[in-house]
Amino acid sequence: MRDSNQPFYMHYESGFEFCRDHVLLNEYIQNIINPPSSDAESRYILAHQSTLLADPGHIYTLRNGGEKPDIFIVQACPRNLKANFYSGSHEADKRVKRIRGTYSLWETAKAQLEKAGYEAESVSFEQGGFVIYDARVFFERQEERTPFYTFIKSSALRLMLEEDHKHLLGSDKCQVGINESERLDIP
Repeated sequence: MRDSNQPFYMHYESGFEFCRDHVLLNEYIQNIINPPSSDAESRYILAHQSTLLADPGHIYTLRNGGEKPDIFIVQACPRNLKANFYSGSHEADKRVKRIRGTYSLWETAKAQLEKAGYEAESVSFEQGGFVIYDARVFFERQEERTPFYTFIKSSALRLMLEEDHKHLLGSDKCQVGINESERLDIP
């Protein structure tokens, strides 16, 4: 799609078809995100799609801490993409200071990660591919724009929607629809 300049955004037919064919119907990806034996309360739901821009020298995470792997990222990597991922950094929590960075991501300094004992692992995708990782993992994008898909655990999404609704509207009760087949009543 990148070679033909077709957009990855899901509101375009090409983006929807890419997500459907290569992410949602990809058995390998779905078996990692939603193991066949998992119960309905721990299912992950596609909640967001966007792109990550190259920003060499800046280290980001998509989530500001958290104790559980409630959010997974599926990133579609084009051929020859290079990036650094910080192994184990999903467990950094308060040991690594974060600030609100560019593009609404959380940013940290390389020295913060090194001080906490996390080292960069350089990854190169000569043939392209997918990366599935916890949204708390720190990464550095060296080149290329890439689409990513955010999957949130259904039980965590309920809590996030409830908190967001209370914050925005000051209401104690809301009804939200996560998809056409499921409605949640949030007390």
